Amino acid sequence: MAGVCNAAIAWKGKEAVLGLVIDKVELLPFRQLRKCHVHFRIPGHAVFRAREGYLDGRNMAALEEAVNCHLATRSEFLSRYYGTYPVAKEKVRLACDSVLKKGVCYHYGGTLTTVRGDIYLTGSPVVLQFLYDYGLGVRAGQGFGYVEVVREW
Repeated sequence: MAGVCNAAIAWKGKEAVLGLVIDKVELLPFRQLRKCHVHFRIPGHAVFRAREGYLDGRNMAALEEAVNCHLATRSEFLSRYYGTYPVAKEKVRLACDSVLKKGVCYHYGGTLTTVRGDIYLTGSPVVLQFLYDYGLGVRAGQGFGYVEVVREW
């Protein structure tokens, strides 16, 4: 992502592809989470997989298990290749007032069942920061699972 932003900044004010000119580049400031409860919004699509297939947001217990499974898998991978991440054994809890809707996304010629909406998570600030930084669910490297912080308490 840093490469994309740096390229956009380098092209600012210059004619780019098809005569387009990049007028304005705004980067969001770094956000440090400090509280144990966070209301995240999933503005796009997040993909969660369970043993029986992709989740659609109706089964909150399965969704919580999937969030924690993906969290552990991602942090263990990053620990193996890039150093220690203290979140591999910690878990988050999904609050019951999460409002999630099923989505469908067309991806590489097929369809994926996705989740969109507002999700309330409780956990240590370190774990919540990890989820904020790296995204929720699977296929985060393909653009899924981006979250925005609505509020923390």
